[in-house]
Amino acid sequence: MPERRAATWTGAGDGNFNTAGNWSPASVPANNDTIVFDSSSTGTLTVNMDVARTGLTIQVIDPPGPVTISGGSNCGLGAGGINMASASQDLSISTSVPLAAAPTINIASGRTATISGIVSGSFGITMSSGTGTFVLGNASNSFTGNLVLNAGTLSAAADGAFGNTANDFTMGGGTLRTT
Repeated sequence: MPERRAATWTGAGDGNFNTAGNWSPASVPANNDTIVFDSSSTGTLTVNMDVARTGLTIQVIDPPGPVTISGGSNCGLGAGGINMASASQDLSISTSVPLAAAPTINIASGRTATISGIVSGSFGITMSSGTGTFVLGNASNSFTGNLVLNAGTLSAAADGAFGNTANDFTMGGGTLRTT
């Protein structure tokens, strides 16, 4: 198995995920890598998923503006999930998000991570720390694992956003908001 690595989005090229010039080091992230948005992400912060990836960890630290991941290919999450524990900006993902493992979601106070694409896969999601907001924005989510809320706010506009109807929901802390 190839070694996992972290790649930082610079956005210095054309905005496409599959362009090496948008990353530091200048190499397109592979499946299971960590993609980072920080103060060196000074180009476009709208990432076009022009190639499917699975098992990613997404880390948002301190980019100069909100981060948007969109396009026609999957942006799959792995166990590292979404780490916005020290984020100064929000994250929005509109692509399909297949789960390759049970992701952990950590979002800092005052920050929001929104997934409006369909979340699928045989794994659940855990909001483990942080007081920020995680929005499951698609009523057609089909993931089949349990949903665990230990911290922060989980927001959904429809029952279908919580995935398969057989999923268990466990609330160990935090706030559940339906809109």
